[in-house]
Formats: sequence, structure tokens, C-alpha cells
Amino acid sequence: MKRILTILILGLVLSLSCFSFVLAQERPFKCCKVKHNITQTIGGTTYQVSAGDIVKDPDATPENCPLISDPSEGKPQEHWALFCSLDAIMTIADLINAIAFIISGIVFGIAAILFFTAGGDPNKINKAKTFLLWGLVGVAVIVLSKFLPAFARFFLGI
Repeated sequence: MKRILTILILGLVLSLSCFSFVLAQERPFKCCKVKHNITQTIGGTTYQVSAGDIVKDPDATPENCPLISDPSEGKPQEHWALFCSLDAIMTIADLINAIAFIISGIVFGIAAILFFTAGGDPNKINKAKTFLLWGLVGVAVIVLSKFLPAFARFFLGI
């Protein structure tokens, strides 16, 4: 069974890597639509971007930024790539947070059911304690995912 699963995973990875040229862009985009409010101080200057703003390279054109139809559209920023990266990290942190929240709720529910139905059986009580511990690990992931953008800013030196 392990061998079949390994072959399936390897086949999926190889097929995705073989066809990645189809999904690859010819050139990277020079803009993004920000989903979060971001305020960042860089070199003594404070930059602010609001959710829904299109942040772009000052020399972006509709050919290298499909979000704009006119070069005067969008908010030209010298540090546009930084804002796009921070927004992507914040979006991933939100996704991790939502998934961990759902899984933690399910695990706490299972632990509660096991505690209520244990009836003094030490094996079921130990199993319920294990589920409770993993639920707490999920809560720790939720808390850490909220700090992920701050960690990224620290390691990027901004």
C-alpha cells in the first residue's frame, strides 16, 4: 500500500512538473490587487496601501499588468513588490488560520465526545486527552499564523 501511494504521489509531482511550462508566465506581472490594509515604514517614509488598491510598478503597462487598462490606473509604488509579497503572506496566514480553526473545533468536539462516553475506561480517557492535546496544538497554530506576517517583516528587515 505504501509503495502504491508513493508511486501515485511521485507520478503527480512529475506530471505537474512536466506540464508546468503551460502554467508558467512569459513575464512576471508588475502589479497586484491588495486584499489587506498595509502600513509600512521604509527608510523613514511611511507608505500606506488600502484593501482593494492596485499596487504597481511605476513603469507598468497594460501588457505587463493585466489589472490595469490604462497606464495611469493603479497606485504606483516604488516598493510595489514588497506590498504584493506582504499581502500574499497575510492571505496565506488567513488561510492557515481558517483551516486550523476548523480542524481544532473538530478535534475538540471529538475529545469531548470521547470524555463523555469513556465511562471510566482509562484507554478512552487517554485517547480523549490525546485529542485534547492536538486541539491545543491547533490553537497554537492559529495564534502563530496571526504573527506570520510580523515574522516575515522581521526576517525581511522591514
